[in-house]
Amino acid sequence: MIPNCRFYCPTEIVFGRGKLQELNNKLESLGVKRVFFLFDSALSSIASLIEASTNVTLVSHELQNGEPSLDLLSVTAEVACASGCDGVVALGGGSVIDIGKVIAVTAAGVYHNYRAYLGEGGSSVRSVLPLVAIPTTAGTGAEVTRGVAVVDDKTGAKIGFAKGGCHPRLAILDPSLTDLLPPTQTSVSGLDAFCQALEAYISPRAFPTTDCFSLQALRWVNEHFALAIAGGNPRSRDAMMIAATFSALSFSTGSGLTFSHHFSDLAGPQLGIPHGYAASLLIPGVVEQAYQARPERFDPLAQALGVSSHELVFSKISQVLAQSAAPSISSIITLSEALELAEASLDLVDDRAPFSREEALEAVMLSFQRTAA
Repeated sequence: MIPNCRFYCPTEIVFGRGKLQELNNKLESLGVKRVFFLFDSALSSIASLIEASTNVTLVSHELQNGEPSLDLLSVTAEVACASGCDGVVALGGGSVIDIGKVIAVTAAGVYHNYRAYLGEGGSSVRSVLPLVAIPTTAGTGAEVTRGVAVVDDKTGAKIGFAKGGCHPRLAILDPSLTDLLPPTQTSVSGLDAFCQALEAYISPRAFPTTDCFSLQALRWVNEHFALAIAGGNPRSRDAMMIAATFSALSFSTGSGLTFSHHFSDLAGPQLGIPHGYAASLLIPGVVEQAYQARPERFDPLAQALGVSSHELVFSKISQVLAQSAAPSISSIITLSEALELAEASLDLVDDRAPFSREEALEAVMLSFQRTAA
């Protein structure tokens, strides 16, 4: 039976090598005159090229590496609101793009500060500046989602917000921007895309449209992830970038994610591991639960992952995790500590989550059973 569903993504997506050169024309077509330009500090050379080739006025703001925190948002929002800009460009990974979403709202002038925006529940925003997202990693797919993830400076936990109206207006996907990513960053970001696509497919809320995106993303990951980590060829970088976008389209448009991703929001900061690795910790358990609940879904999954039967899906997933050098949950934390983290994570999950407390704790125990030596 096909479930009730709704698909919505208003972001224009431009994909291809060299597409960054279209930024100036795109900004002119948006009618903006003065743009707040956010970029990761590691991308200063690319930012300089953009500044030199753009006719509209850019107010540049460099962000240091790291997860976006509430304190960083406060400082950045204050600068942006004082800039008098009528558009935003965000160049970087998912963290930079998420900050760009908040800036696009707060700088529009309706919300007196970013906390007013974040604290208004799940309602749609009332005003937003056009945002152009230019990802430089192949992982989160933040360029096509409305969600924002920030770190609470007091608790260290990652908090998610999602509001209607906050999608970027335009996403420029230029895979050449990822060509020089080192293996570790390629691995961590690519693993996030893999987990997102996999979780979207096994989610009880998945529907045919999200299946199209998630299964295709998994096909690309299966064919190209290892090559991209190894340095790869341009074709592998291209495939991983569009796979990341497809993974985000698969979960953000209705299917959602499993407890594995919710667990990572607290486990990552607490354990000091990158988000992509944290997101994979409970993958063995949530996949086991999905197989027990809906085994008929695993033949298409096996095909996407390039194995001949659903029995081989688990070994294939283990292979992908090993390729990315992701730690197993049983290698970095005890079962009692993991269960404690899971309980704390559940306190941060709202009552709309597609899993119960019992299912979340079971996912932890199953992950230990599958990964313990």
